Amino acid sequence: MRTLLLHPHKVTAIILMILVHARAILGGGCVSTEREALLSFKDSFCDPFGRLSSWHGEDCCSWKGVGCSNRTGHVVKLDLRSEDSDAISLGGEMSSSISSLHHLRYLDLSFNNFNSARIPSSLGTLKKLRYLNFSDVCFGGNIPPQLGNLSRLQYLDLSNGCSQSEPDLSWLPRLSLLRSLDLSGVNLSLVGDWVHRVNMLPSLNVLSLSLCGLDNTISTVSDSNLTHLEILDLSCNTFNSLLQHNWFWEVTTIKELVLSGSGLSGPIPDALGNMSSLEALYLDTNYIQGIMPPTLENLCNLQRMDLHSNNINGDIMARLPNCSWSKLHKLDLHAANLTGQLPVWIGNLTALSYLDISQNMLVGYIPLGLGNMTSLNYLDISQNMLVGGLLPFGQGNMTNLSHLDLSQNKLVGGLPLGIRNLTSLSHLDISRNMLVGSVPKGIGALSNLTHLSIGLNNFSGVISEEHFASLVNLKYLNLSQNSLKLYLGEDWVPPFRLTEGYFGSCDMGPQFPAWIRWQTEIQTLDLSNTNIYGHLPLWFWIVFYNTSRLYLSRNKLSGDLPTKLQLPLMKEMDLSYNNFSGRIPSGQQLQTLNNQYMYIGNPGLCGPPLLNNCSTNKTGLYVHQEHEGTIYDKLFFYLSISGGYLVGLWTVLCALLFKKTWRIAYFWHFDQLYDKIYVQAALSKAAIIRKFRNEES
Repeated sequence: MRTLLLHPHKVTAIILMILVHARAILGGGCVSTEREALLSFKDSFCDPFGRLSSWHGEDCCSWKGVGCSNRTGHVVKLDLRSEDSDAISLGGEMSSSISSLHHLRYLDLSFNNFNSARIPSSLGTLKKLRYLNFSDVCFGGNIPPQLGNLSRLQYLDLSNGCSQSEPDLSWLPRLSLLRSLDLSGVNLSLVGDWVHRVNMLPSLNVLSLSLCGLDNTISTVSDSNLTHLEILDLSCNTFNSLLQHNWFWEVTTIKELVLSGSGLSGPIPDALGNMSSLEALYLDTNYIQGIMPPTLENLCNLQRMDLHSNNINGDIMARLPNCSWSKLHKLDLHAANLTGQLPVWIGNLTALSYLDISQNMLVGYIPLGLGNMTSLNYLDISQNMLVGGLLPFGQGNMTNLSHLDLSQNKLVGGLPLGIRNLTSLSHLDISRNMLVGSVPKGIGALSNLTHLSIGLNNFSGVISEEHFASLVNLKYLNLSQNSLKLYLGEDWVPPFRLTEGYFGSCDMGPQFPAWIRWQTEIQTLDLSNTNIYGHLPLWFWIVFYNTSRLYLSRNKLSGDLPTKLQLPLMKEMDLSYNNFSGRIPSGQQLQTLNNQYMYIGNPGLCGPPLLNNCSTNKTGLYVHQEHEGTIYDKLFFYLSISGGYLVGLWTVLCALLFKKTWRIAYFWHFDQLYDKIYVQAALSKAAIIRKFRNEES
């Protein structure tokens, strides 16, 4: 019989496995001391939505967020990251009982809310911890220096705490294995030697110190240890120094350099060209001046570049490295003081998905090649001085384009029929140009459109229901300041529900557009100068109860306004230059506007804030005018009679005075008339006397 001999190490391993399985069977797969520590940890939290409701029973390894080693059964992972809204995040104060989890390697409590409580110093006892994420946790106070004891830590994220500060980073160099460090939002304004402290982390791959109140830097580092650094984020600080005098230009391994809004000024140094590994460059919102260095051509791996809101002179487009054309997918140069023209070769940027060159001084035509950039998703070339037509967008190749802004240029011609082929468009703004012609009905096929602005052009013709046929997602519509006639049926129910609608100077009359009653979500409505007549419909003030801006000026609207008008969200309202009458309505929100100009040009309106007072018996200026008119009529009547009497009298007197024969004839006739009247009166008197005498006898 053959005897089987085992190596002592194998025997030990088998025994350990047997013991682990036995403990798992008897103890529920969880070390009891660690289970008690987790329960104590749970009790320190405020958990109103029961996120830790599974934390009961003997087997803590089956609890949500808890991970155990398959070999030893010890708790090695605790992931309580809040993936949802703040309403269901954990709260309270973190218990020090977590220090009993000696085998813990992974701890994530991010996006919870600990109400500015301090990070417990007992975390420094978790010597096996490799991953620690407390981002957006709302810890307060100083970072405990005991974190420097976590010598195996590779990932540390304490970003975006609540009033968290750190006056001293002397504990940081002890984390020699650290690969990723994020202290964004932590107040480091008192740390003067932060560059030297960071330079003592030779394994560092990612460094994020955004919004840390840093106001100092150094131009160079002797014996740089950051030989593995690939991502550096120093954005939103206040260095207020020259860009070229900084230590990071020597770190040629950097792939992503983020310096947005850091108070940096001066030209971009030639040293930029030494960062041949650079894939992303963010220098936006600084005070950078001058032209791009010629060494930019060395950045063959460049994929994203953002230089917006600077003062970069010249034609930067011509400096883009040819070797990166097929890789570059984001280019943001808006408000960068660019001059020149769009290059004809721009269509060679085949990978570009985001291009923003708005608010510059670019001139010339839009190259036809732009229409071949099939990867483009976002394009904004507004607020330049571009001329010519929209032919590149009529080719129908840009089927991935979702955002197109060509506003505030000098573009001419019509809107191409091929615009209907840009089926991914959600935002289209071609306002403030000199475009002419009719609006193609095919625009109604852009079912993803949420924002449509064609205002302040020279468009003409009719807008019909076909123009809106499939615009079910439309929220913003601007047709104003064109020569457009909206011909929409009274029974038409629009497929959209607008939040903003601008129709100023369009012809929407003569009747009030009935389809407006379906816009119950609208916040801003401009119907000024739209040729609308008559009374406002009964539903009007009900539909627009929650509107914040309403413009109805320069129409022919008439009738009384409601006595009381409750518009709780109203910020601006203009009813001027119509024919409204009656008393101006009262309402708490209307009183806060207190602007008489929103009612002027309505002669029939009275009451505050206008100076016209309303009558106590009747309301309206018409009553005052009627009363005033009656007085004037009576006065005119009496004056006319008096004037006629005086004129006739003076005519007779003057004739008698200057004509002797007339005077003799007048008095002769007067004497004859007197004699006749006297004789007639005497005969009548005698007859009456005889009658009375006969009756007495």
